[in-house]
Amino acid sequence: MTRPGPDGGRALTPPVRWWQRAVPVGLVAALSVGAAVYALPDEELELSTTRLPQEYVELSLTGPPRAVCGTRAHPRARVRFRLVNRLEQTHTFRYRVTVHPVGARRESVRKRGRVRLEPGESTHVRSRLARSPARAHVVTIRLAQRPEQLRVHCHRQRQQEVST
Repeated sequence: MTRPGPDGGRALTPPVRWWQRAVPVGLVAALSVGAAVYALPDEELELSTTRLPQEYVELSLTGPPRAVCGTRAHPRARVRFRLVNRLEQTHTFRYRVTVHPVGARRESVRKRGRVRLEPGESTHVRSRLARSPARAHVVTIRLAQRPEQLRVHCHRQRQQEVST
């Protein structure tokens, strides 16, 4: 860069170094972020920077899916599942196990029950259902007033897949 000198000629000026521009811009940015954070309510800041425990219920099969579908040797469906209370309070869980033949309008078999669990407590539930249908069907375990559920898809060839 050049600039006019005192005698009208051009004098050289040293170039501006990168840090001479970056430091003031960085300071302005840091002060702006600090002011924005300071203006937030304390409650909002705490929610944004701390990890809060999430409440949920664990629901899982404890036996093989083939036992849920039934086999030629054991045509009765045997549903075994585990329930763990990860809520902050004691809760009574109502569950329903249903067998729904594919293409049918209603479930053909239902079993209901309830389990009372303290926070962090778990239990294993066993439920025997009547003879499972020979055609494809779906076995569903649902908890009342909770989103958790398990489904086991049983095909005609007694193959199965599990979906949650």
